[in-house]
Amino acid sequence: MKEIVLRHFFEGHATVEELAADVAGAFDRRAVSAGTVFSELHSVPMGGEFAIATHHVLKLVDAALAERLSLEALDAICFCLEASGSFAWDADTSDGARVANALFWLGTPEVNYTLTSAALGKVRHYILTGANTFTPVDLRLPGDRPHLLSVRRLDRDGDV
Repeated sequence: MKEIVLRHFFEGHATVEELAADVAGAFDRRAVSAGTVFSELHSVPMGGEFAIATHHVLKLVDAALAERLSLEALDAICFCLEASGSFAWDADTSDGARVANALFWLGTPEVNYTLTSAALGKVRHYILTGANTFTPVDLRLPGDRPHLLSVRRLDRDGDV
């Protein structure tokens, strides 16, 4: 996965199909012991910094709701945004706080909300209004939670 493709998607220079193709296979997931899944994201960092706003996250959610971006791709993108030093948002502002919360919910379905169309709709509503409409019923059941270890591997040569 190349961070620059994600930035280009946000800027309107890459299509959702180009983003989906770039993200495909970015996660290497394997079971390492009973109930533990090791997840490694392969990504190529971009130069510079890019400010993420709610309209960028909304673009991702809308692509997932339209089934043009898979939930696995959405997970990889959200993890990349949070783990990268190239993407930033100010969580001390209302817009930045909504970005931070939405990325956390979208990027950690194993401990938060199962990514259904209803949950994506609630994230979308939150991004637009700041109103959190999730309830305890939306949470993943405790017995359903795998132990997930996620790491990010930077590929500097451009081969992911």
